[in-house]
Amino acid sequence: MHNFDLYLVITFAILATIIVAYRIRYVTNKPASGDAFTYLRVAKEIAKHKRIPSHLSFYWTGTDNGDKFTLPPLLMILLSPFSNLPYKLLIHFSFVFDILISITVYLAAYHIFQCTALQALLASLIYLITPINCFISASLTPRPLGLFFFLLFCIFLTLFLVHGNILFFLLGTTSLSLLLLSQRMITQIIFIVSPFIVIYFYLFFNHNLLFLIYSILFGVLITLLFTWGRYVAIISDHINRIKLHAKHGDQTKFKKRFGNPLQIVKANPWLLFLIIFLNPDRSLDDSSYIIIGYIIGIIVLAGIWIFGNSVNHIYFSAPLVSLALSNNLFSSSQMNLSVFVVGFICFVIIIREYKTFGQKHINQYWLECFDFINKNNIHGRIMVLPNISCPPLIYYTQLDLIAAGHGSNAMAFNRLTLQKNMSDVHFLSDFILKNNLDYLLVETKNYPLSNIKKLNLSGDNDFKTLFRNESLTLLSLEHK
Repeated sequence: MHNFDLYLVITFAILATIIVAYRIRYVTNKPASGDAFTYLRVAKEIAKHKRIPSHLSFYWTGTDNGDKFTLPPLLMILLSPFSNLPYKLLIHFSFVFDILISITVYLAAYHIFQCTALQALLASLIYLITPINCFISASLTPRPLGLFFFLLFCIFLTLFLVHGNILFFLLGTTSLSLLLLSQRMITQIIFIVSPFIVIYFYLFFNHNLLFLIYSILFGVLITLLFTWGRYVAIISDHINRIKLHAKHGDQTKFKKRFGNPLQIVKANPWLLFLIIFLNPDRSLDDSSYIIIGYIIGIIVLAGIWIFGNSVNHIYFSAPLVSLALSNNLFSSSQMNLSVFVVGFICFVIIIREYKTFGQKHINQYWLECFDFINKNNIHGRIMVLPNISCPPLIYYTQLDLIAAGHGSNAMAFNRLTLQKNMSDVHFLSDFILKNNLDYLLVETKNYPLSNIKKLNLSGDNDFKTLFRNESLTLLSLEHK
């Protein structure tokens, strides 16, 4: 072992530590807007009622029961025993799986890819300082959970391919089932990419990987049996959401765009090293097929997926890329220098991006409003303008929010119905009266109150101001 090899590992460990410290001090130190609050509220409901809800009563989309619950539930089930802990602790739940993934990368590199301990350690650190991984795990999201089970799925089926032991097939299939109950994007990756991996390696390498498909089919069957058929609603809503994206494009600008190669490389600069594995003269061994197959498949999918945020697919290749690189680490002085340079570039990208995360923090004006709502014991049905979706509200207060919490309704109801028509005074007036609205919360910097005054609510209804600060105005619908 050369001294430079050890120094490189120590340098990466220091970079990873600085990133974690920066994230805790400046990124996750305050609550941030996002779906984390939906997951936490659902976790509280599971803890309270000792069951997974069929509907979310605190999200209202036009039915008495509330928004139908079609999220993969595993994250919320795991959170439920801890749901009464402070947000500042629960926000680090994703980081726990970050560490588990990193440890798994180390063990797989050492035991399966026959790397040295130092190579395996550096591979695990490379995963930890991959930019897109740091961005996604900085919030409470089911993606690290899904990625953990995806990594296990790939490792166990690789072991099955190498050793032929049916136990590894069963463990891989179980991991696949848990993956399906964890996160939707990795589910679509599995269903879309896997058949192409089987076809590619059969045509070009004459290797039969059909067991991948069998594992997926058995995994789906196990999931259906374990959930007593409720997984049908989850996958059906996922398909409906994909259909909406296929018709309308992404969920913000309603545009269809191919993945930007520069953004893909920025998300994971370690992909640059894959030129080593794309050399047609290089022979792949059995332990590489599944890992390399999914890396290539995910990259291609990220490039051609025009129906939403394609770059996020790259996240699920991060630990696989680390594993693919592991055997080549410390192979030459040029490789060491390249790893150091790319690692430093990753560090700069992460810190620069983290500095923008403060914009996502919930500011004092929202917290003041939530505090007013709770102190005055305000209950009822509320609509938030102009964003419609406002997950922090259903976590910090007991109000029912007129919005969909997730899934296809987040597109169909929130964006294509409400946001698209909120400037239409007649539509908004009619919607408020027909749906028994009690309160309006208006973010006045983005939606002028003059629009509210134009609403035609008939002579018996009018809005009364309950609360106002520099950013928000809370209005109550008064019946004269």
